[in-house]
Amino acid sequence: MERAVFLAQANAAAPRTMESAIAEAPVFRPSAKEFADPMSYLTTIEPEVRKFGICKIIPPSERAPTWNAVAWASDDAKFETKEQHIHALREGRTFKVGKNYTKSEYEAHAKAYEAKRLKAVAEAGAKGDGVDADAAASTRLEACYWDIVELQRERVIVDYGNDLDTKVLGTMFATESDGMKHPWDFEQLFEHPLNLLRSVEHDIPGVTKPWLYLGMLFATFCWHVEDHFLCSLNYLHRGASKTWYGIPGVDAEAFENCARATVPHLFDKAPDLLHQIVTMVPPGVLVQHGVKVVHLVQNAGEFVVTFPRAYHAGFSHGFNVAEAVNFGHINWLDYGRKAVDVYSKGAFKRNALFAHHRLVINAAKAFAHALDVAGDALHSKSMNALLSTLRKEVEILLSDEQYFRASLIRRGLQTTEVKQPAEDDDACCVKCKSIPYLSVVRCRCLPTAVRCLSHAMDACDCNPEDRCLEIRASEVSLRDILLRLFPEDAVGAKRNAAAIFVASAPPTSVANDIERARIENEKKRKYETEQREEKVPVARVADRSDLVKETQPLPSTMNRSRMMRWTPEERMNFLKALDQLGRGCFAAKKQFIPTRTAKQIRKFEKRHFDRIACTALPSICIAPIEP
Repeated sequence: MERAVFLAQANAAAPRTMESAIAEAPVFRPSAKEFADPMSYLTTIEPEVRKFGICKIIPPSERAPTWNAVAWASDDAKFETKEQHIHALREGRTFKVGKNYTKSEYEAHAKAYEAKRLKAVAEAGAKGDGVDADAAASTRLEACYWDIVELQRERVIVDYGNDLDTKVLGTMFATESDGMKHPWDFEQLFEHPLNLLRSVEHDIPGVTKPWLYLGMLFATFCWHVEDHFLCSLNYLHRGASKTWYGIPGVDAEAFENCARATVPHLFDKAPDLLHQIVTMVPPGVLVQHGVKVVHLVQNAGEFVVTFPRAYHAGFSHGFNVAEAVNFGHINWLDYGRKAVDVYSKGAFKRNALFAHHRLVINAAKAFAHALDVAGDALHSKSMNALLSTLRKEVEILLSDEQYFRASLIRRGLQTTEVKQPAEDDDACCVKCKSIPYLSVVRCRCLPTAVRCLSHAMDACDCNPEDRCLEIRASEVSLRDILLRLFPEDAVGAKRNAAAIFVASAPPTSVANDIERARIENEKKRKYETEQREEKVPVARVADRSDLVKETQPLPSTMNRSRMMRWTPEERMNFLKALDQLGRGCFAAKKQFIPTRTAKQIRKFEKRHFDRIACTALPSICIAPIEP
């Protein structure tokens, strides 16, 4: 009853979507030459699309993908659908399991429902009104949809065939006449050299492998963002159009805050509501709260692209067949790292699908190997940008590992070197649900559970000496990967000098890392002791009364020295601030570290990068040299 009253009040006060000012998403019509390389083209248009979040691509007529009639005719397998109550999409209800259909059965059901429901709309559209009949019909259909969702004046229930495995039902991309796959065939897209998801070694349906979508009139894909903030590519093979709404990645947090404020009681019960993809917040409400929303209509034979962290939603105008998959281009890496942080520490916690650090290291190794083999043949603008971004990511991983490992060793954890596990054996941290890769921590009471380094001391009461830091990749091996990402002719003498540095590292690299950390800690303690002794010159005191006067400042000095040491929490917050703001911006970083002044943050940042410079490769680890 309370929910009904709340929704009735919200419906009466909320602005109508059809009356709101919603901009159109950009539309691209590439030439046959531009269309030949999908990843290069998508990377090229991203700067323009980023401020919209989504866009539409209309292929050249002579290069449009071919419909796979053979796969569609194979009609033995049945699939499960979701029963969607369109009038209740604002209530965040979990979808019930719908009926089971074969492809032909679903098509017949969808078209029968569509013919009955759209009779009046079709008649109105045939009258013209002096505008494009298709556009007019699409607008009327959109208005009808939002009347159902926003006003709830009638009950509308449909079955949606979403997330269908192409291994079972088959892909609808046909092989070309020359026997080759179309370059935009989603299975071919996965194999593209610039698609970083190639580094994920196991199949993830819907992410690395495409999913099929069979829709009917009003079948809805509710607001969601792609897993790990990946990009997505959706192709409408045949059938009725789809209406899409998109939100640029820069407005993602504003959208999440608006959704929570609009239906707080739903998020109280299910904090991960947006991950369930069952809620439709009207675009009119979002626009009223200052969230940028764009709109487009996708027709058969057209692609829709969503870029990193772009929330999107929409509905079908009738029976249609679509296919979708994720991809990760070079500009996604930074978003992927942020996604892991949001999953583990943000308001919408959820399990990671793959180990992001494993993907970065595997991609770095693959491109380093390609650079070793091909050398100058790989030089291009896109390849240089990719190598530069990978170097940055590996540097961040190396810096984080150095800091956390040294901190845990100081706290008394045991250390051991272990082999890197197979990808199928990757496990989520018991505390935050991220998937640690380069190092993990185990304890005596839960030996099978793993913890990431940020939560090494959480989840149980074991003492530090009962916990073990398992190092899967030494700092030397990470620096070696970083070194190989520099083209030979771009680095020259510095690369050769770095090669000598790496080659001179002892084979027992993990033991060397641990020993170096202990030596550095011992030097630091000795230095701090000497500094305190210099500040309190007790040896020069002549009598006991003078001794009291001279030594009175000592306790406060010692306390101030202890207070000035950065706690692990402060160091962690510093790394977060550095990740989001980069170097400098010390006043802004105080928001992350309120216990420190801007001057203290500036000094700590200088020491941070000086420490990296001492332990990383000579100069090239700190400032990548552009080819």
